[in-house]
Amino acid sequence: MHRLAAAMFLLLFAGSAQLCAAEPAFEVASVKLSVPFTMERIGSPQQNWVISIDPARATFRNCTLLSLVARAWRVKEYQVSGPEWIRDQRFDIFAKLPEGASTDAVPEMLQTLFGERLKLRLHQDRKVLPVYALVIGQGGPKLSPKPADFNPWSDKNAVPRTMDQFATDLSAGVDRPVIDQTHLEGEYLVPVMEILKASALQGMVRIFEARGLTIPPHDEGPDMFAFVQRWGFKLDARRLPMTMLFIDHVESTPTEN
Repeated sequence: MHRLAAAMFLLLFAGSAQLCAAEPAFEVASVKLSVPFTMERIGSPQQNWVISIDPARATFRNCTLLSLVARAWRVKEYQVSGPEWIRDQRFDIFAKLPEGASTDAVPEMLQTLFGERLKLRLHQDRKVLPVYALVIGQGGPKLSPKPADFNPWSDKNAVPRTMDQFATDLSAGVDRPVIDQTHLEGEYLVPVMEILKASALQGMVRIFEARGLTIPPHDEGPDMFAFVQRWGFKLDARRLPMTMLFIDHVESTPTEN
């Protein structure tokens, strides 16, 4: 009798362990290729970039696989290495979260989804990358710390950003990742319009180049080096060891939903 009870306990324990070890997953999910980019569709809802997450559902529209993998593994885009097409091929994901699930688990749910639908396999390693270190320049930073009574409607150009976020914003306007090396804590009010303009221009150029389209006439946008100097910082070219995710295999077309 004791042996039977012990055996039943072990079976129950093993079953519980398997349940606990189950990978987080969406209840249901649709993964499709985004509508191809064309000049005629500019401004249409299908071409809009959308990320929306709430306790019931998660929506990712017109997102590159590069950005999705970076979000799923909680790293920066420059820390993901894989086939060149992951920078250009865009996906639409519409997913329902399990009842009671935390939105904090969405990245892990994306990992499970990519493994199932795109057969994604990757590994982690270290690699030395050329970067720009964001450092404090001569005279010190001129950005104002976010006040306790900050009103976001008082100045739409002044957006509270940590230095890590500021560095990520700057990366879009230069030719290599920007890494925060300022050691400044807290949030500062950053004039984002110049950065957004550079980011939009860079994104437009990449999209047109990837699709073999003629790039419309445009100005060169703001000089990020002069911009950071004006606000008391400096972009210092360096080579730093970084933790990287290397994609070993991934399918460019998702399996059926």
